[in-house]
Amino acid sequence: AYDIRSRYTPQVKDQANTGGCWAFSTTTVLETIMNIKYGENYLFSTRHIEYASTRGFSNGMVNEYGYNRPPGTGGDYQMAASYLANGRGPVLESAMPFENNQDVINISQINKPVLFDVNNIALDIGTGGVACTAAERNKIKEYVYNYGAVAASTYMKISNDYYNSSTGAYFYNGKEPINHAITIIGWDDNYS
Repeated sequence: AYDIRSRYTPQVKDQANTGGCWAFSTTTVLETIMNIKYGENYLFSTRHIEYASTRGFSNGMVNEYGYNRPPGTGGDYQMAASYLANGRGPVLESAMPFENNQDVINISQINKPVLFDVNNIALDIGTGGVACTAAERNKIKEYVYNYGAVAASTYMKISNDYYNSSTGAYFYNGKEPINHAITIIGWDDNYS
């Protein structure tokens, strides 16, 4: 068993009614890595990732770095990696605070100071929606232990069939496609 909170406690965040789970997972990974590796405490803007990865804005303005997706329609790790790799972020939460909406905004609102360049992004696509193999679980554990949180995807449907409200545990081992991003901060092999 290992819990990253023995070294650093990530802020618990709520995506509310937005489709920004992927942005929340990405920012938590960055925040955790920055704290564990460099001792720096940051809170990064999920709203900025969401909008800087969007193409269309008010008055017909176009973000050349964005994807053809309206805000709030979801995203993925490739979009998050692109956002970071092309130097569009990360920016501080205080520069573009979270709002519980996906309103179309003016493109000038995404012009924010970027804190630093992200030079190394590890993407491992994994099993593509099938349960992790033992080797993949071990790779995740190694990464969490050595570097910090890991972003992952799962199928999420709050149901008593999958969610144990007394322990807060969620387990789905079916074949539905992934629809939610999460952040892994530890494990317990003996948890049931």
